Amino acid sequence: MPRILLPVDGSECSKKTAEYVGKLFPSPDFDFIVLNVISINQGVRLNHQAYENIATEVLDDIKNILTGSGHPSVRAEYRYGDPVKTICEFADTEDVDKIIMGTHGHTGLKKFILGSVAEGILEHANKPVLIYKNIC
Repeated sequence: MPRILLPVDGSECSKKTAEYVGKLFPSPDFDFIVLNVISINQGVRLNHQAYENIATEVLDDIKNILTGSGHPSVRAEYRYGDPVKTICEFADTEDVDKIIMGTHGHTGLKKFILGSVAEGILEHANKPVLIYKNIC
C-alpha cells in the first residue's frame, strides 16, 4: 500500500490540505502518516507537556479529517526538531512514497521573515513532494 507523509502545523491551511488530500486520494488503499514537528527554534518557552498536548490536538484534528474522508489507515506522530530536517529524515526513515504538504503561499518580506518549510522540503527531500498552495 502506498505510504503518504502529510506534515502539518496546526494552521487552517493544514486542515484545508488534509481535506484536499482526502478528496485527491478517495480510495482507502493508502497509508497516511500525519507528522507535526515541534520546532526547537520557537521563541515561546512552554514545557514539553504543553507542546505535546498541542501537537496531539493538531494531529487528532487532521486524523479525523482523513478518517472522515474514508481513510482507515492514518498514523499520527510528532517530533521535536528543525521542521525541514525532521520531515526529510522522517520521510527517509519511514520509506514513504510521497510527501504532500500545504503552503500558505507567502511571498516577499513575509516569506523572508517566516522562512519556508515547503521550499526547504522541495530542496532537500529524497522523496517526491506535492505542494498544495492554500489561499488562507
